[in-house]
Amino acid sequence: MVLLLLITSFSSSLGCTVIFIIKPTIKDNTIKIQFAIAPQKAAESGGSVKLSATAFGGKGSYTYKFLVYDGKSTWYKIRDFAADSSCIWKPGATGKKTLFVDVKDQAGVSRRAEAAYEINQKGLQVTLKTDVDGKAQNGTQVHLSATVTGGTGDYVYKFIVRNTKDEWYKIRDYS
Repeated sequence: MVLLLLITSFSSSLGCTVIFIIKPTIKDNTIKIQFAIAPQKAAESGGSVKLSATAFGGKGSYTYKFLVYDGKSTWYKIRDFAADSSCIWKPGATGKKTLFVDVKDQAGVSRRAEAAYEINQKGLQVTLKTDVDGKAQNGTQVHLSATVTGGTGDYVYKFIVRNTKDEWYKIRDYS
């Protein structure tokens, strides 16, 4: 950056010398970005993540592009350049990610901000049902059924029971 300082002088009819020093005002037109992610730091696979950016500086209006890098040389475009400064991302694969926002001003100048993020496996939710309410008599057959949501892939089930003496018994192994 080159700064010019203009100094000029002249003498008045009264014999006074007047000196003018004109210092230019420097305006920083660099684009600055505030990048916000909710929830912060981590989310569950299949959940919703809101990405928002606010830009300052540059010239005119802005457009925003959102990207994710999986750390294994693969880039995914969440959303291409658009005037809306936020978007919702539905993450799939688990693991550490880097989220990016590219901001471009009206003059075509762009700037990037990034944030580390982690996608965790959605926790398992298990519901166990029986065909008996409360207690069953010794020797009575009880039907058990389990319903599972969350996680990924196929499920396998293992049924165990604990008696009043805090002893555990396997009813059926994983299958």
